[in-house]
Amino acid sequence: MRDRYDIDFFSIGGGVGIVYDPALASGQPEWWKSTDHPKRIAPEDYAAAILPILKPLGMRILFEPGRFLVGNAGVLLSTVQYVKETPAKTFTIVDAAMNDLIRPALYEGYHEIVPLRERRDGEQLVTDVVGPVCESGDFFAQDRAISPLAQETASR
Repeated sequence: MRDRYDIDFFSIGGGVGIVYDPALASGQPEWWKSTDHPKRIAPEDYAAAILPILKPLGMRILFEPGRFLVGNAGVLLSTVQYVKETPAKTFTIVDAAMNDLIRPALYEGYHEIVPLRERRDGEQLVTDVVGPVCESGDFFAQDRAISPLAQETASR
């Protein structure tokens, strides 16, 4: 194809997946040096796997790392509006909604959820973190074990 169509380069698009779980841990260089995380694909490992295949093409190869570089750099900061406990489930209702972060509602995309102030006792609570929109798909996490989130009370 290179010779027939005079193609100068070959784009492989993006190939290194973003790490959403554990997003915070993956921000540390030590995490990338570890070999025990099954979701870890370092750029060096990816290049080592594909270069032998692409090198014989003799073309300039384009690679778009995209979200891998910046995806975990942002946060959605939200406030707990209410914690609703039922006999079957606990719901943590926040003031953000599926229109602010569509991935969980659209295809159950995972995003780490952490409280602004973590508890020191390490307690975990299984909860659904949901938005205030009256749609069953308005959720950020379902049946997720996380540090308990609570409505902030105004101090006087």
